Amino acid sequence: MSAPYGENMTIELTRLREPSAAACLPAARLIAAGQPGAALDALAELALALLFDGDRPAVRGPLLECLLRLPGSGGDPRYLAALAVATPDDARHLLAAVVAEPPRHDPDACWPLAVAALHVGEPARAADLLAATARTLAAPDAAPASDWALASDAARASDGLRASDGVRDSDGVRDSDGSRDSDGSRASDGVRASDGVRALASEGARPGLLARVETVHAHVTMTLGDWDAAGRAAEEGMRLAGLTGQPVWQLRATAIRATVRALRGDVPGALTDCDVVDRVAARGHDVGAAGAQSRVARAVTELGRGSWAIAYALLSTLFDDTAEGYDPGTAARWLDLFAEAAVHSGNHAPLAAVVHRMRDESLNLAYARALLADDADCFKLALAATPGHHPWLRARIELGLGSWLRRRRRIAEARVHLAAAQRSLALAGATAWARRAAAELRAAGVPAGESEPGVLSPQELRIARLAAQGLSNREIGLRLMLSPRTVASHLYRIFPKLEITSRTQLAPRIAVRPAPG
Repeated sequence: MSAPYGENMTIELTRLREPSAAACLPAARLIAAGQPGAALDALAELALALLFDGDRPAVRGPLLECLLRLPGSGGDPRYLAALAVATPDDARHLLAAVVAEPPRHDPDACWPLAVAALHVGEPARAADLLAATARTLAAPDAAPASDWALASDAARASDGLRASDGVRDSDGVRDSDGSRDSDGSRASDGVRASDGVRALASEGARPGLLARVETVHAHVTMTLGDWDAAGRAAEEGMRLAGLTGQPVWQLRATAIRATVRALRGDVPGALTDCDVVDRVAARGHDVGAAGAQSRVARAVTELGRGSWAIAYALLSTLFDDTAEGYDPGTAARWLDLFAEAAVHSGNHAPLAAVVHRMRDESLNLAYARALLADDADCFKLALAATPGHHPWLRARIELGLGSWLRRRRRIAEARVHLAAAQRSLALAGATAWARRAAAELRAAGVPAGESEPGVLSPQELRIARLAAQGLSNREIGLRLMLSPRTVASHLYRIFPKLEITSRTQLAPRIAVRPAPG
């Protein structure tokens, strides 16, 4: 009988969280053995692990030594993924040249390029590459798997899940105390999972690699504010990781889904997912990045309720640079939420200390500085520094700026920023923040329903009806031959016309709209 779920998770975590001195040893041995291709596979795996396992400066030297022993590999996407960890600035220039015409139909090229893009701080580019990878991997005519992608998904499922609880049930990951099922029934779960993997593989799909791609894609799109895509990718990552015996990736996807649910105001769903992670941790397993992500999800639920002090307490553990396992990358990723919690709970001094030690390239740093300074110019600088493909962050900066202006009785200016923030937050589905923006607008003298909503154009009405049916921006775009961004732009204008703040309000409003003239 194979190792139970807990042992399987421990084995996988040990592999992914080796001491930094040992992290490059497999690649170094393969180089010495004259196997450069296998060495590149190992280095690409390391770059992938470090996306979730944190920024480790001690890895960079040994990693660079390995790369220097691989002359002529500079054009290989796996090389670029590893280089992005060792020397991000050098990789950034190479990446720009390589992805000018990205190999979208070659998942073994797209996938490491996406990892490289994330390491050099280009999430929008990574999201495009990950989406292309996922489409190709799921297609019946997907390219043959490389050694790095996955040697045998079916074998991994049989070994990892025969006696495990890693298979998803309808609500997440099953308990792993072994009390619910006999060995026979638990074994049958593994057989079913293995059969499912073989069925997918027989169609040309590569579910093991796809599980990881979907999980990383969920993480990236969540950060960018595309929560429809993030939720779908997280659920697919959970399902496939369960089928292919990758419990760490399954748990990561569960924690990401928890955060997406929390951001959209689904508190019960978010807490259910968090409980899954906590139960695994309670059994003594080091859940790694999933534990930190689950803590963020719980903090978001508290931010939504206005429980600033509780949210601050939950998030502050991620910013303790004296704690074992502190990860500056994770801290930078969630600095925006920590800053909101700290300012509203009166913890300005600890926030100032964190801001002082953060690196300038942190995207959230300008927003944190603005909240700390409580100054209009700082908010404007933060807005200018935040790219348009980060609408979630931009909307909260506008909310902060508009609130600052309103408190200083600069009402006309405040209304512009508050209205923009409210529209963006409603479109994203950030219900708690959208309500705050609406409250600020009312405080600025803009009553709810002050202006008569306009009649929708024929195209707007089609988009609104499809969105009311539950279709995502991407699915609507496929139906109407529009890009997802164009669909999002239309919805951005539709919501204020209908005087609504979320997609769930579309159906009743569409039912009574007059037909376009």
